[in-house]
Amino acid sequence: MENDNIPYDKSHRIHPLVIACIVVNEGQEDDMKQIVFEHEVYATWTTRARGTSTSLFDEVTGGQLRKAVIFALMRKDTWEVVKRSIASRLNISKLSKGIAYCIPLTGIMSVSVYKMFSNVRFFEKPVESKKQKKIKIIGGKSK
Repeated sequence: MENDNIPYDKSHRIHPLVIACIVVNEGQEDDMKQIVFEHEVYATWTTRARGTSTSLFDEVTGGQLRKAVIFALMRKDTWEVVKRSIASRLNISKLSKGIAYCIPLTGIMSVSVYKMFSNVRFFEKPVESKKQKKIKIIGGKSK
């Protein structure tokens, strides 16, 4: 009987994961999250921040340029598609400003967590490996 305890990365295709960071003006975060959700990325969290602009507008508002920072955990191939959608959304008007980048994620604690974050379907079949021909030895001679 073959060994059933084959490591997941040896029997399945592994998709690299990234953490995307999207920084936009406050009020635009819902549009950005909608873009992310359209691409089936559901591990997101949002936080607030203040901008660092040195413009006259910043002095008038007392340094209170508010930003929204969206972090999203997704597959690297998904990031390429999401990045294009975000870029086209930010080019709609001059008021739509922001940045988006990603950081590679190098480790995940368990296979179940990896499957959840990479949006791998649980019925995904293992990658077919090259089967080695078994040699049966009978009486000191191989057949």
